[in-house]
Amino acid sequence: MVKVLIVSIIFAVLALADAQSTWENYKAKHGKHYANNTEHAKRQAIFQATHDHISQHNVRYAAGKETYEKGHNFFSDLTQEEKNSYMGIRMNQTAQVVRSGGARNWERASLPASYDLRTSPCLPAIKPSQGGCGDCYTFAATTPLEYQYCMKTGVKVVLSEQQLTDCTYASPRDGCTGGWYHDCWTYVMQAGQELIEYYPWKAATKSATCSYSSNSVRVGVSSFSYVDQCEPTIQSRVVSNGPISVAIWASNNFTSYKSGIYTDSSCPTDMKTVNHAVTIVGYGTSGSTPYWIVRNSWGSSSWGLSGYMLMQRGVNMCNIAAYAAYPTVL
Repeated sequence: MVKVLIVSIIFAVLALADAQSTWENYKAKHGKHYANNTEHAKRQAIFQATHDHISQHNVRYAAGKETYEKGHNFFSDLTQEEKNSYMGIRMNQTAQVVRSGGARNWERASLPASYDLRTSPCLPAIKPSQGGCGDCYTFAATTPLEYQYCMKTGVKVVLSEQQLTDCTYASPRDGCTGGWYHDCWTYVMQAGQELIEYYPWKAATKSATCSYSSNSVRVGVSSFSYVDQCEPTIQSRVVSNGPISVAIWASNNFTSYKSGIYTDSSCPTDMKTVNHAVTIVGYGTSGSTPYWIVRNSWGSSSWGLSGYMLMQRGVNMCNIAAYAAYPTVL
């Protein structure tokens, strides 16, 4: 009996030491610093709960019972409210959604089996994380413009999301409390979008007074369209037009994504409920499972597949087909 008790104590001590080591490594990797011991204890408790959840999920993943792997990232010690601040899609309820027609039969028949714009020289590198500013919609609005301008002119550009964050919101909200890529393109049709070197990114700071200057505008928009709520049509538009802006529901599962094909049975399927804006930059199939290649705005070093994810295609996963849209560069 004593021997069993001693062994149990040893295992408990080793488990505690391993948990502490995991926590210390996490803080070092992600540059986490806390104001005082109370804050430190709070964050460690959140991290441990996240760690337990990730570990349990990954046991199922290793057994073939989950389609994707989870991992620690910058979100692992954040509260749900703090995670929510990294979302920010807020549909303009007064905007009329005019959809382009569905893909014609010959278009569908001619689609390549896979398509990946990550290899295109016209797709800019993923930018630093939007931080705790809910302006994901500005990143989703900007990526198609950067790509299309490059394809049209042969010149790579890096445009200013900060301009859209500062200049497109409606008072009394500010641009960090959410918006819609539709409104960004409407604004760019009127004012144009500046290069980031003239209107620099301020990371997670709240949006400031709009300091737009027409003298440094590089890109304009002539029109934009919503895509028919049909995923083969979205495929067709990715191939013909480039990156497609979409709104999705990003849950706690989404924030812990590391690799694999993301599926989430907790996502709504009502073709309406969304909270985050991302961009589709391609598609493919792994085994018998089709997927989208999704570009996020949470940086390239901490989340997902260097800032991207694979999301199951063909089942309207997390309402990805609800509000697919794209602009046309002047």
